[in-house]
Amino acid sequence: MKPSEGRRILITGASSGIGEALAKEFASRGAHVGLLARREPQLRRLRDSLRQAHPRQKFCCVAVDVRDSAALETAVGSVIQELGGMDVAIANGGIGEHRSAFSSHHWEIGRNILEVNLLGAIHTLEIAKSYWVKNQRSGQLVGISSVAGARGLPQIAAYSTSKEALAAYLEAIRGELATGGIGVLSIHPGYIRTPMTARNRFYMPWLMDAEKAARKIANAIEAEKKRYVFPVPMRFIYAFLRHVPGFLYDYETYRLAVRSRNKKKPTP
Repeated sequence: MKPSEGRRILITGASSGIGEALAKEFASRGAHVGLLARREPQLRRLRDSLRQAHPRQKFCCVAVDVRDSAALETAVGSVIQELGGMDVAIANGGIGEHRSAFSSHHWEIGRNILEVNLLGAIHTLEIAKSYWVKNQRSGQLVGISSVAGARGLPQIAAYSTSKEALAAYLEAIRGELATGGIGVLSIHPGYIRTPMTARNRFYMPWLMDAEKAARKIANAIEAEKKRYVFPVPMRFIYAFLRHVPGFLYDYETYRLAVRSRNKKKPTP
């Protein structure tokens, strides 16, 4: 029997990008998959295509905004009921936007990003954890963080904050939950080709297709890893960013900001 065959997997942010690719990848491995996201038409199309391709497996979908706490609890409960349980919960839903720290609307945008990427993700995992604890079952919590969570990055302050905070949350609960048979995995991808990164207007090194990323993430889940940073070159960058002294990091981000502002100045 394959590692994922018969497992019941919940995925948030499943209507596109990494979430959609993960749903297809786990379906190909014989898993039953519950899909959560805000966009119902895309969810239904994905669910129907998975049912057609894998008629012996269970697939369900619920349209929900992870910022709505009550609706999220109902949605996860619905998936558990339809799949007959849950073995893995993947908090993947996320949004991001490049925004200067000088922006007058930075707070509103930042709050929205934090509510989705951090609070929505934590609530998803807490609901799953509570289900396993209540029913005395084991399970696996998976949070999709990012290499961008290695340090506070300019222009994406709220995004990098949300991803670093999510990784810290996962680290904080990992050891304790392990005593109850609940695994905790923090995933840190580099640049992945998704609708969100398609908006970027800068060079993205080692850009990876979502399908390849999904295979790597699924492998990490099956291997019951605790942390997984990819692709390989990003592991070194992630480690470097985590350990570079604060004064050097501040100096380099200042230099980048000065260079960026000078480029924007009109030529006389």
